[in-house]
Amino acid sequence: MSNLEFVPLIDSDLVITGVKHEDPLINKKLNIFFESLLPIRLDEKSDRNEYKKIENIEAEIFIGAKFVIESKSGDYSIVEGVEKYYPLLEEKIIPSFDNVNDLLKRGIIKISDDTIVFNKGHFEVGNVVILNGFKKVLFNEGTSIKFNNNSGIISLIPMHFNGNVQFQGDKATGGWLYILNTDGENIINGLSMTNVGAVKFPKFELTGALSIYNSPVIINDIYINNVSSEDAINIISSEYEVNNCSISDTDSDAIDADFSFGKFDGCKFRNIGIMGGGDAIDISGNQSIITNSYFEKISDKAISAGEMSNVTIKKVVIQDSSIGIASKDSSIVIANDVEIINSQDAAIMAYIKKKEYGGAEVIASQIKTINNDNMISDMDSLIELDGVILEKRNIDIEQLYKEQ
Repeated sequence: MSNLEFVPLIDSDLVITGVKHEDPLINKKLNIFFESLLPIRLDEKSDRNEYKKIENIEAEIFIGAKFVIESKSGDYSIVEGVEKYYPLLEEKIIPSFDNVNDLLKRGIIKISDDTIVFNKGHFEVGNVVILNGFKKVLFNEGTSIKFNNNSGIISLIPMHFNGNVQFQGDKATGGWLYILNTDGENIINGLSMTNVGAVKFPKFELTGALSIYNSPVIINDIYINNVSSEDAINIISSEYEVNNCSISDTDSDAIDADFSFGKFDGCKFRNIGIMGGGDAIDISGNQSIITNSYFEKISDKAISAGEMSNVTIKKVVIQDSSIGIASKDSSIVIANDVEIINSQDAAIMAYIKKKEYGGAEVIASQIKTINNDNMISDMDSLIELDGVILEKRNIDIEQLYKEQ
């Protein structure tokens, strides 16, 4: 008999609600064993470095098992109504080593007033940098770091960038930044990220090159170019403000914001979704405002609102996208003073993608379209243009997403 241990990797209400195995016999044994144990709450202990232990289980039945994980934060359920299966983790994913001393010895950082300060200069880093245990992290103007070996920075303490800071990956890998569970506000002024990939460990990968989880952030003047990750920026369960961002040449999405609230102003997006199917701004479970922004050559949707989002769009220009604005799954989009040029499929769409949600709405005014004025609503949704409700139609959503 063996012991099975779980550890929460994020500081959130994490719950294991089910278990599954491809072998029917083992699957039955697993479900019998776990019937009285589920749900397993991984946040019950105050010390999050401790494991949740289940004793006296046959090792052969949990090798290859997959667990249904539900994670909740704030008023939203990150996987509400959806089962996600994660393979068994046999060791900690995020390494626990402390490499601050190595950075000190190499002159990359200094410690001042309980603050980690990155010095001005050009440096190379080949290992994951984990920052914790101090008051904050400060990047001085003129700091430039080349990241090798898929390396990047994880920070569990607030970060402040003071302008003209450069992160460079190696052949579109590494160079990532992961900010999670910080107690204070993160301020990013003047950060450039080029040739970067997703947050990545040997057995774990996030979707974003800049990933922000459960941490308030204000971003001013950020430039991200040549991105191989699923998202250039991924924001989850956070309050955000993004001003003057420029994101270009991404394999997939530019910005993905989930279960958060905030605003985007003065942003520019170009060549988004080079590998196909990329949205410029993809919002789920959000309250967001998008203003004074420009979108060009977007392979999928310039702005996508889903899963009960409320989005306000004003003074935006969209050129050469598959779909200009999409409202899905009980979302409401209010759009005013928008110009949509050369949309391949539709300028505006409102529809249900996920059956557990209801219809979506777009309330639009002062919309200028060039070369494609299609505005498509399914039978359960609504598009109102300058006070007039447009005709509804049946939409084959599965076919729509196959074609994109």
